[in-house]
Amino acid sequence: MLTLKFFIAIFSIFVSPQIILVRKYGNLPYSLILFFSLIISFSSIWILTLLSYYLNLPDIFFTTLAIAIFILSIYYLIKLKNTNQIYYIFAIIGVLILLLPILGYADIVYTEWDALVSWHRWGLELYKNIYNPIDAAYPILIPSLYSMVYKIVGSSDIWIFSKLTVYIFPFFALLLPIVLFWESKNKIFIIIIILLYPYLIMRRTIFGEADIPVMLMGLFSLYALIAAEIYKLDNKKLFFKYLYAAILLAGLASITKQAGLIFVIFTLIYILVNFKYIKGNKLVIILYIISILYFLSFLILYYQNSTYSATGNIHDLKKLSNQNQNILYLIQKYLYYPKTISLFWPIKKLFSLEYLYGYLLIFSIVIFIIEVIFRKVKRYRVFALLNLIFLVIGFIMWAKIASYHPRNSLFVDDFLITFIAISINYLIVYLQQIKFLKRYLFLIIFLILALYLATISDKKLYKNQIEYQKNLGYVSEAKLIAQILDKNRDNCTKVYMSDYATMYNYYLKNYQNRLIKQPTDSIKYIKEFVENNCSKGSYIVFRPSTSSYDTWYWIKKLIKEKKLIYIKGYLYFIKPNIKLPSDYFEYITDLAEIKIKNYSNNLKGYIDHIKPYGKNYIINGWAFTKNSIDGTIYLVLKNKYNQYIVNTNKQSRDDVAKAYKLKDNYVGFKTNIYSKNIKKGIYNISILYIDNKKQQYLLKTNNKINIK
Repeated sequence: MLTLKFFIAIFSIFVSPQIILVRKYGNLPYSLILFFSLIISFSSIWILTLLSYYLNLPDIFFTTLAIAIFILSIYYLIKLKNTNQIYYIFAIIGVLILLLPILGYADIVYTEWDALVSWHRWGLELYKNIYNPIDAAYPILIPSLYSMVYKIVGSSDIWIFSKLTVYIFPFFALLLPIVLFWESKNKIFIIIIILLYPYLIMRRTIFGEADIPVMLMGLFSLYALIAAEIYKLDNKKLFFKYLYAAILLAGLASITKQAGLIFVIFTLIYILVNFKYIKGNKLVIILYIISILYFLSFLILYYQNSTYSATGNIHDLKKLSNQNQNILYLIQKYLYYPKTISLFWPIKKLFSLEYLYGYLLIFSIVIFIIEVIFRKVKRYRVFALLNLIFLVIGFIMWAKIASYHPRNSLFVDDFLITFIAISINYLIVYLQQIKFLKRYLFLIIFLILALYLATISDKKLYKNQIEYQKNLGYVSEAKLIAQILDKNRDNCTKVYMSDYATMYNYYLKNYQNRLIKQPTDSIKYIKEFVENNCSKGSYIVFRPSTSSYDTWYWIKKLIKEKKLIYIKGYLYFIKPNIKLPSDYFEYITDLAEIKIKNYSNNLKGYIDHIKPYGKNYIINGWAFTKNSIDGTIYLVLKNKYNQYIVNTNKQSRDDVAKAYKLKDNYVGFKTNIYSKNIKKGIYNISILYIDNKKQQYLLKTNNKINIK
C-alpha cells in the first residue's frame, strides 16, 4: 500500500491543482493552468511544512488531506466536459512513468554527499517536525517536498519515494515550453527545449541536490516572462497573468536555494523597465511583496533554529573560489560544464563541442546586435538585453563566491539559454501538431495503473531500500559498530562520526541516538570527542580527508600515545576518562638532524602559503626532481645565527602532477613550525629534497618567516 499512497501523494500535490484549475478556469491557456498549478503545489508544500513544524501536526492529517484532495479531483475529472487538455498532461505523465524503469537514473537511496547529509537529512528532520540548519541559510523547499511525501505515505523509510519527486522539475521543464509553443507557435520555446535537454539528461539532475531545481524553478519564471513578452502588446489580460505567475515563481526559486534570489531581483527590474505597461496595476506590487515573503518566512524559521548569520559560510566558499581567479580559466570552466554531453557523441568525433554554448553565445550576441541596429527589432529586445546583463552578473557572482564547483553556476545558464533562444529563434522549424487522446482512454489507463501500483509488494520496497542502504559509507566499520553497540548497551558510549555518510548505513539504523556528527577540523572538536567522560569509552570514525586537516598533527599524537586505539579501517576506540592538559594542543617542531652537503640545485618546488595558527605556522608547498618524485622533503630555516631543518608530511597534489605530467601526485608537503622550538628572528626558507639514493637537492625560495 505504500506505493499507492505515494501515487496519491504525487497526484494530490501536482495533478489535482491542474484539475481544479481547469474546472474553475477552463478557458485559460493551458500554460497558465500549469504555471499556477505549480505555484499552488509548491506554495502549499511550503505553507503546510511551516504549519506542521509550528503546530506539530501528525502524519494522519496529511494522509487524510491528500486522499480527500485526490478523491475530489477524480470527481472533478469525471465531471469535466472538455478534458482534452487534461488528457494531454496525463498522457505525458503516463509515458514518463512507463519510461522510468528503462531510464536507469533512479537510485534506491541517496548516495551523493550533499544530498545525503544536507538536503535529504533536512527532509527527514522536517518529517519529524525538526529543523537543524548548518552554519548558513540554505533554503529548504526541496527538503519540504521530501518531508511532505513522507508525511502522506506515513513513513520515511523508503527513500526512493522522495528521490522520484525530483523528476517533477525536468518533467515540467520540458512540458511547459512544449505547451507554450503549442499555444503561441513561438519558436523560442523549441530552441529552449533543445538547449535545455542536455541538462535534463545529466545524472546530477536526479541526485537530490538543489542546483538543478533552483535552475529550473528560475527558468519557469523566465518561461512566464517570455509568454508575457509575447502578449504584452496584443493582449494585456494575458500579459498580466503571465507576469503574476513569473513573480510568484521567482519567489519560490528563492526558497529553493540562495541563488534563486537573483530571479526575484530580475522580475523587479523587469517590472521597472516595463512600468509604462504595468502602471496602475496594484496586484503586481502585492504579488511582488508576497514573492519576497517566501524568503522572509524561511529566514524567520532559520534564525529560530540557528545563531549563525544567513551568510555564515560565505567566507569559506569565497576562499575556495578565489584559489584561481584567472578570468579565462573561469570562463572555460563555466562554459564547459555541463554543456558538453554524451548526447553529441556521434559528431564530437568530427568537431570539438566542448564549448558549443560559448560559440552559440558569441553568435547570438552578434545576431542580437545586427537585429537591433539594422532590423530595429523591438519585441524581446529589452528582455533579451536584461538576460544578457544578468548572465554577466550571475557569472561574476559565481566566480567570486561559488566557482569551487561548476554545478553552482547552473542558475546562470537560465539567462544564457534564454538569451540564445531569443537571438536565434528563427532557426527552429514548426513542430507538427500533437493529437489529443480520446476522452476516456486515460481513465482506463489510470485504473489499470492504480491496480498495478496497489499490487507492488511493500516487502520488495523494503528489501531494495535495505540492499542499497547497506552500502552507504564504510560498510565494514558500520557492521562492526553495530556489533559493538549491541553488546555495549550503555547509552553513554557514543560513536563520533566524522564520516557522515556511514551514519545512514542500514546496519546503524537502530543506533541513531548513539551516533554523533563530529567534525575534526579544529581543536575544539578534537577535545569534544576525546574528553567524552564515558566510563566505558567511546569510538570515532574518521574520513580519509582527515589527514589533510591542520588537526591531523594532534590526532596522530593521540594515536601514538594510545589515547586513540586503532580497531579497523577508519574506526578507533577512545579510551575512557581522558583529561588533556591545557597546553596539550601546542605544536612541537619536528626537527631533523641532517648535514647539508654536495647538494644539487636541480629541484622544482614552491611554497604555496605560510599560515599563522596561534603561536604556530603551517607551511604548505610541493617539490620534486626530474629523476625522483618519491624522495623526502624538508624545510630549511636559516638566518645569520641559526639553522633548523624541519621534517614535513608528504601530501598528494593533483594540480602539480597534472601541470608537470608526473606519474605520481604525492609531491606535496605540509609541516608545522612552533615558535617555542625556534629562536626568535627572521629566517629565510629553503626546500631540501633527499632522494632514495641520498642525493641532496636544495631550492632557495623568496619566502621568509618571522619567529616572535
